[in-house]
Amino acid sequence: MEALGDFQPSTAHTRELGDEVREVRERSGLSLTKLAEGLGWSPGKLSKLEHGRRGGDVVDLIRLVGYCQGDQAAVDRILNIAHEGDTGYLIRPHLDGVPDGLRALASSESKATAITSFERNVVPGMLQTPEYARALMSTSGDPAVEAGVRTRMERQELLHRPTPPKCTFFIHESALHGWVGGSQVMADQMLQLALWSAWGHVDIRLVPFSAGNRQSLLHPLKHLTFAVAHPVVYIEGQALSVLSERPEVVAAHESAIADIGRLALDAQESRSEFARWADRYERLRGQDDPGDPPVA
Repeated sequence: MEALGDFQPSTAHTRELGDEVREVRERSGLSLTKLAEGLGWSPGKLSKLEHGRRGGDVVDLIRLVGYCQGDQAAVDRILNIAHEGDTGYLIRPHLDGVPDGLRALASSESKATAITSFERNVVPGMLQTPEYARALMSTSGDPAVEAGVRTRMERQELLHRPTPPKCTFFIHESALHGWVGGSQVMADQMLQLALWSAWGHVDIRLVPFSAGNRQSLLHPLKHLTFAVAHPVVYIEGQALSVLSERPEVVAAHESAIADIGRLALDAQESRSEFARWADRYERLRGQDDPGDPPVA
C-alpha cells in the first residue's frame, strides 16, 4: 500500500485539499472508516489527509474520488490543487469580486486559533450585518448578491462556535464615514460593532484619523495563527486573493499589526465611538443621500 505522504503541519494548500477530499467523501455518503477500508488505508491516514496534515499522491487521490463516484468537477479541483505544489503562496481568483466563497480562506479561518485583521474603508466581512453586506455587494456588480450575502453570513458562524478563535479586528475611522446602504443600515452596523465588541473572544478596535497616514495603515490585512501550523497571511485583491506562509511575508505583516495596535484606541474607547456613531446615523434615519456623512 502506498503512503499518502509524510506527516506535516497543515498549510493553506493542504487544508484546502483536505476540505475538497472530505466534501467528496461526505457527498458519497461514506463514513471515514468505510472509505479508508475500501481504499485499503488506515482511518488515521485518511483523517490526516482530510485535516490537511498529510499531502496526497495524485494516483491515490484519483482512486479516492473514483471510489466515491465523484464528478469530473471534483476530480479537476482536487487534481489542480495536488499538481500546483505547496510553495508557501496560494493564489486564488474571485472574478466576481466577492472572496467569501474561497475554500482556501474558509478552510484556514475554520481551523485558526486566532485571527487578526485590519480594514481601512469598510467594516470587516465577519462583522457585517446582512444589510451592510448586501449594499456593498450590490455596488460591486456581483450578479448573485443574495448568494454572496449568505456565504458571508456563514463565515460569521465561526464567531458563534463553542470554542471560537480569538479575533481582533482593527477598523480605520474611514469605514465609519462610509455611506453604505443608507442611514438605517449604517446605524444598525455601528450598533452591531458596539455589541460584538463586548464579547470576550472578539476585540474590535478603532484606528482614528489622528493616527495619520502610515505605511502600516495603507492596506487591509488578515493574519491567522494555528495550534500546530505556521501562521498565514491573507491578502485580498480586486479579482484574486493570496494566502502566504512565507516567513518574510508573515513577519512584515506581524510588524504592521504591532504598529496598528499601538495606534488604535482601546476596546472600551472603541465601543463608545461605535455607539456614538450608531446614534448619529439613527438620527439621520430616512436620509439615503445626505450629502456629507455625519462628522465625529
